[in-house]
Amino acid sequence: MKKLIILLCNCCLVIALFVSCSVQSYCPFYTAETKCDAPKELVGEWKCSNLTNDKKKNDKIRPWVFSNDKVQTYDANNVPSTLNTVFFKVDGELYCDLTAGEPETKGAFNSFWLMQFTPIHTLCKIEINGNRLVCKPLDSKWLSNAIDKKKVSIPRLTSKEVKKRMLYTATPEQWQVFLKKYGKTKGVFRDESTFSFVKVSGKLK
Repeated sequence: MKKLIILLCNCCLVIALFVSCSVQSYCPFYTAETKCDAPKELVGEWKCSNLTNDKKKNDKIRPWVFSNDKVQTYDANNVPSTLNTVFFKVDGELYCDLTAGEPETKGAFNSFWLMQFTPIHTLCKIEINGNRLVCKPLDSKWLSNAIDKKKVSIPRLTSKEVKKRMLYTATPEQWQVFLKKYGKTKGVFRDESTFSFVKVSGKLK
């Protein structure tokens, strides 16, 4: 029980660090009509080229494994965690809705799983070009500023303790309207926080 309490405390700390970076939604970003299978070229192993600023350490991190409904992630310490994925398209753009998958049996969790620890959804735009894969998260700062300036209307809950800690309560249909209008707008998906991958040939041993 003590170990579980410590783990949950650590989870909360990590979530607090990431919450200002990722848009967190209580509802899915997709609708049944927009769901699609993962592109065939996406399924497989991908090496993240910018997970850390240390190239030597980055080279030692295991490739992430993408399937049609899951992605096996590895953090800078090679701790694995599974995220559930739902791919969907809006106005020709490919997106991925992410939630926490089943916890690993050994009780170890990495930061990517912890980002999804609460029952929330996060969103990335997916871009594939040959053996290159780019995952761009929805920019929480852009969205928050747009709402404050009355340019965008998306319902949200804001923590009194931390103003930037927000949970968006838009319905999937409202998110679809937002993505149709702003999905191709520069700055909506963060270039500086993009995850860049290179396709790995062959199977992991």
